[in-house]
Amino acid sequence: MTDTITTAAAPTRDPDHDMHAAEIYRAIALRFHARYMGARACAAHRGGDLPDAEPLLTQAKTSERYQHAAWGCVIESANSAGAALALVEFAAVIAADRLAGEALREHGPACEEMDAFHQVVALANAGAWLNTLALGEWFEKRKASYGPGGMPKSGDAA
Repeated sequence: MTDTITTAAAPTRDPDHDMHAAEIYRAIALRFHARYMGARACAAHRGGDLPDAEPLLTQAKTSERYQHAAWGCVIESANSAGAALALVEFAAVIAADRLAGEALREHGPACEEMDAFHQVVALANAGAWLNTLALGEWFEKRKASYGPGGMPKSGDAA
């Protein structure tokens, strides 16, 4: 297992691949992995870790990997519907994980302030992508009403 998150060196031709969305889902997986590690540590402390389970990274290493992945994926603006959806899901996963942490009396792989920052940036980037679509729809409606320029003729009401 490597300690870095890798992305494809060159764009893929597979129409199902969206590297930004994949990056976001890797961050989600690392967040779930951190919670999994916490549960395994509690089970081991009480005398019953999962039999034949893989060895775990340290909590610090998992948190570091999550922080790196989370920062890398939310700072980039969405360039596809898949990436915008993944950003919204990432924000929701953070919220759900914070609730799970409350129930388990444990903290997550990031501090509350960083979680809030990740949520705001993820939702802002998804919103920016949606705004581009909304502006395109608005302009198409104007072109349908006013012609190719999308502007009313002088004397027409806008």
